[in-house]
Amino acid sequence: PLTVAGALARAASSGRVVAVPGATTATSTLAANPGGSLTVVQSVAPVRKRVGGVWESLDARLVRGAGGGVSAAVTTSGLRLSGGGGGPLATMSALGKSLSVWLPVSLPVPALSGDTAMYRGVLPGVDVQVTADVQGGFSEVLVVHSAAAAADPALLRLVLATRADGLTVAAGPAGDITAADRGG
Repeated sequence: PLTVAGALARAASSGRVVAVPGATTATSTLAANPGGSLTVVQSVAPVRKRVGGVWESLDARLVRGAGGGVSAAVTTSGLRLSGGGGGPLATMSALGKSLSVWLPVSLPVPALSGDTAMYRGVLPGVDVQVTADVQGGFSEVLVVHSAAAAADPALLRLVLATRADGLTVAAGPAGDITAADRGG
């Protein structure tokens, strides 16, 4: 493996910036510059994940799995979305803990586009759009196509259910939910 001293020597002799792969983490990279200095690029949140011994950039692009479920390509923690049916809309997991969210409807097979899954017709004139993020989280939006769809009593009583394993769930003031383990 290339050491910092080795990278500095290579940068000096080549006149080019040389990365120090052994110093790469989920949030930082280190490079040796031709003039003898080092450059650290630091991110506040993870931007890469080690997969099979190789650092890969985080990628929230959704892909279908062999069992029909949907997951993000490379995220810091696990995210699985429904491939359709009566199971959870989404399940997030990390460090042996998980949080699942259900809609009280049977979900159609979603249309995937980049980091977004669109579940069309969950109620008449209503779709659910779920967007994944690279940290393994998601957001969901109800897309209501008409005033008639908005007046549907089923939409007025739509309640998301949650199940947490190893986490305590609390509702926020804006209708958001937070899940935390005993350590916060």
